[in-house]
Amino acid sequence: MRLPLLTAFALTAAACAPTGSPGVSGDPDIASGRCFRIGQVHNFNVSGDDAYIRTNQADVYRLVSSGDCFDQGTTSLTVERHLGVGQTLCVGEEARVRVGRATSTPVVCIARVEGPITDSSVSGLPARQR
Repeated sequence: MRLPLLTAFALTAAACAPTGSPGVSGDPDIASGRCFRIGQVHNFNVSGDDAYIRTNQADVYRLVSSGDCFDQGTTSLTVERHLGVGQTLCVGEEARVRVGRATSTPVVCIARVEGPITDSSVSGLPARQR
């Protein structure tokens, strides 16, 4: 009786296992633009209450945070995973964002990743180096 239960558990665990290493070249989620490598965020801009980040693949993602996280005084952004481990962030996940500001002390916010943004008015924003 225990054998079918163990077999069912093994099959369930195998179905939930990742099929590839996140962030490895050829990762279909990165190729599709649904995910990006954190280390490949190379510039950003702020528009309204949101921040936009650009990756080495030239994809643009929106970081949406409640509260007063991003403003025109933002001088730097550092994006990290909020939960879990790894060097890849995907659309719909939350990121921990360290925000440097010219006029106040740095803040840390939690922001949801949206995108990739294809709207030319956003993706064409001039970028600042982080």
